[in-house]
Amino acid sequence: MVDGLDADAYDALVTAADTYRAALVVRLAGEAGLRTEEITRVAPRHLREPESAAGARLLAVPAVDGCGAGNESGEPPASGGERIDRETVVPASLAAELDRYATGEGLDEGDPYVDISARRVQMIVSETAARAADLSDGALDERVTPSLLRKTFARRQLVDRGVDPRAVRDAGGWESLGTLDPYL
Repeated sequence: MVDGLDADAYDALVTAADTYRAALVVRLAGEAGLRTEEITRVAPRHLREPESAAGARLLAVPAVDGCGAGNESGEPPASGGERIDRETVVPASLAAELDRYATGEGLDEGDPYVDISARRVQMIVSETAARAADLSDGALDERVTPSLLRKTFARRQLVDRGVDPRAVRDAGGWESLGTLDPYL
């Protein structure tokens, strides 16, 4: 069996989010393939228009040492700028929600969309899943994690949309194609 939530379960999860931020947390993992700690690092400056692919936008995922605060020594990266780990495609609807959220919250270009700890991200997903399970009378498993949401992203891209596995590997930051074998 392929891991990940089916479309109805995923939609129920997003709908069960009790805050705008909770919905963005779920969607950043499930639709952009971000890891828990990556969700806490992306900011409005990381979202850009691609040269092609009308409608979708690209989200640059900053590396751990590239989140603007400098590296472990406290100095900025040698390039003078932020180090980017990868870029992932963001659906137009999620990009619009990110823009709306940034505007509504008065975020500056460098302010993270989700300025909380990675542990709190996990808790938000868990709380949202429990709420979705209650609302669906148990039709949705309440043990949803950010990792399962990333698997949902991979399954949707590979199985539902037929995206090239190498592109999915790169967008999701997986180290090898072997990680994606269960979906192929």
